[in-house]
Amino acid sequence: GVRSNIEQLSGSVMVESEQGVGTRFTIKIPLTLAIVDGMELSVGATIFTVPITSIRQSFKINEETKVIHDTNGAEMIMLRGECYPIIRLHRFFNIANAVEDLREGIAVLIQSGSKSAVIFADELLGEQQVVVKPFPFYLNRFQIKSYGLAGCTILGDGSISLILDSANLINRF
Repeated sequence: GVRSNIEQLSGSVMVESEQGVGTRFTIKIPLTLAIVDGMELSVGATIFTVPITSIRQSFKINEETKVIHDTNGAEMIMLRGECYPIIRLHRFFNIANAVEDLREGIAVLIQSGSKSAVIFADELLGEQQVVVKPFPFYLNRFQIKSYGLAGCTILGDGSISLILDSANLINRF
């Protein structure tokens, strides 16, 4: 039935019943088989999609924004008394011709569970619902998922956008 179909998709079904209250069904399917509301970001000529559910806020970095460098050279940003690592997508994914100056790009505070980070991109392109397509199996040997990519999607104009997996991306920093 439904449970076996979902389990074939590497998903799970949980049923919780409480007498006199009701029953709760929780169905989980992998992100790679879903439609997500995403925010499109550009970095150089590359487009990334960040699932809206993992975005807490986007903002411009200005002179008043406190950017700190730790002893290892990692960049951190202070927001409302909290310190977050800055993930410069152009450096992490080795993308040429991207915005380098923090005041010229856009910062996006992302969260996964109890962890958060700020990703830095050239600009926000807008919101879009996208179908998450898994990467072709022959790319598995490169362990793409461990680099914070959940899959890809084809945008309306035919270009490809890489979908960020916030949890895996944050865990690398």
